[in-house]
Amino acid sequence: MKKSIKKNGIEMKIRRELNVFPYSIFCLNDIRTRCSYSAKTKVVTTLEEEGTIDRVINGIYRIKNHEKPITIMDLAFAIARKNSWFTCPLPTDDSKKLVVKSSGPSRQYDYQGMHIEFQKENSKLLPSSYYSINLIIHNASLLPDPTQPNARFLKSSRNLLSAEEYAKGMKNLKKKSLPWVRPLLRQVFAEQPEHFKNVQPVRNNGIKRRLGRRPLIDDVTDNLVVKPRAKAKASSKAKK
Repeated sequence: MKKSIKKNGIEMKIRRELNVFPYSIFCLNDIRTRCSYSAKTKVVTTLEEEGTIDRVINGIYRIKNHEKPITIMDLAFAIARKNSWFTCPLPTDDSKKLVVKSSGPSRQYDYQGMHIEFQKENSKLLPSSYYSINLIIHNASLLPDPTQPNARFLKSSRNLLSAEEYAKGMKNLKKKSLPWVRPLLRQVFAEQPEHFKNVQPVRNNGIKRRLGRRPLIDDVTDNLVVKPRAKAKASSKAKK
């Protein structure tokens, strides 16, 4: 089986991908080379046996001789990507301890003196794949009234995410999120329209969806846009 993997070039593609990987740790979900999960596992096992990578914890590996050292945030995000969890890391000044609100179960991980505690959170408070948006929502939930945030909260929240993250995050926000989440995020950026000057609309990579008469959401402004339904083409029988 290893010969077939080499013959198809899968192993070489994965090696090249890891050579330019921006972080020193990765999980199997990070590998973008098109192949089966079992093929990825076999290639990673081969790399581990030859000493190119080390296993950090189950399913997460460290790239040897990588120029970037492992940070506690990198490790936490790798664990979240491996398990497909939505996360919200709580701010801390300690580089060795981290508490992360997570859509997954409560778990703890230790690696080289670093301690990460994942705490299960209400999924409605973690509606986005962008942790910065989840952090804004988490901080708002601690306010006396999340629907009326103060000026200090709005100012600090604007520095947590970029305009592109805001645009994509609003588009991909879970439908079952709390009712005050979308108005809050709009209010965070309401006083800074210059954020959206250079934001490109989020596309669906050419994937066509049958939306019928349902309203669409503009990718940048998050406003409802009702597009008229296309007229049905006349059938060949009618033309005759």
